[in-house]
Amino acid sequence: MISLPDDIIHSTDEVLVKLAQSGVLKAEKLLIERYRETVKITAAALASSFAAYCALASLEFDDLFQEGLLGLLSAIYSFRDDKNTAFRTFASKCISNNIKTAIRSATREKHTPKGGVVSLNDIDIPSVTSLEDSIISREGASGINTFLKTELSELEFSVIRLYLADNSYREIARKLSVSEKTVDNAIQRIRGKLSKFLNNK
Repeated sequence: MISLPDDIIHSTDEVLVKLAQSGVLKAEKLLIERYRETVKITAAALASSFAAYCALASLEFDDLFQEGLLGLLSAIYSFRDDKNTAFRTFASKCISNNIKTAIRSATREKHTPKGGVVSLNDIDIPSVTSLEDSIISREGASGINTFLKTELSELEFSVIRLYLADNSYREIARKLSVSEKTVDNAIQRIRGKLSKFLNNK
């Protein structure tokens, strides 16, 4: 039985991450709520800086916001506190990297827009905190992103995107035209697959 802090809502990010990785749904939800604004800020900055690329690939703010949330989820489950890096720093990098990767992927088969558009590698992402100088490994996060996009069924991937966007089970069920029980079962399967993926790394 996992022991929860008496005042979990005021726990540090690192404590919440450990709880989330141990299967505590409330800790995961608190982290998503805590970083939702960071995701919005980063998505907005990239949407503005790479407007030509996004237009070319028909990417809208909501698309980038969803990719940022997937990056956040990756950060939660790939973070290791033995790297001398704060979770906030790690999460900020995972969020921005995931959005950049989505833009690159969407424009890979397109023609590069003209007019001296800045390189996707040169963007300086504004964050709620300044990024530390520590080196952050992206292997764990990118591995989870690959897992999310390749190992989940179409329904499961749709469910996790809507869940991360703060939709209730009822709202998800309505938008996907399925029952709330189907949504709950999908969430449980996703957690099981994610747990198995992490334990086999």
